Amino acid sequence: MPAGYASPAHTHTEDYWAVVVSGAMVNKKPDSPDVPLPVRSHYFQKGGEPHVTKCISPSGCIFFVSQNGKLDYRE
Repeated sequence: MPAGYASPAHTHTEDYWAVVVSGAMVNKKPDSPDVPLPVRSHYFQKGGEPHVTKCISPSGCIFFVSQNGKLDYRE
C-alpha cells in the first residue's frame, strides 16, 4: 500500500486475517480513532463490516492477507 494511502470505507464479503510485514498501518471502523499497527501486528477483519485501511508510514506498507474465499472490495 502506498505511503499515506487511506481507503474509503468499504467491505469485503469474506472474513480475513492480516499481518503487517513492513510500515505502520491502521485498520478501523469508519468513525473510530486511528490505532497504529506496527510491523508484526496482526488483525482480523469480519466480512461485511465497513472499515478503513490506511498506510501511515512514510515508506509505504506491506501486509499479508489470508482469506478463505475470493478477495473483493465493495464501497
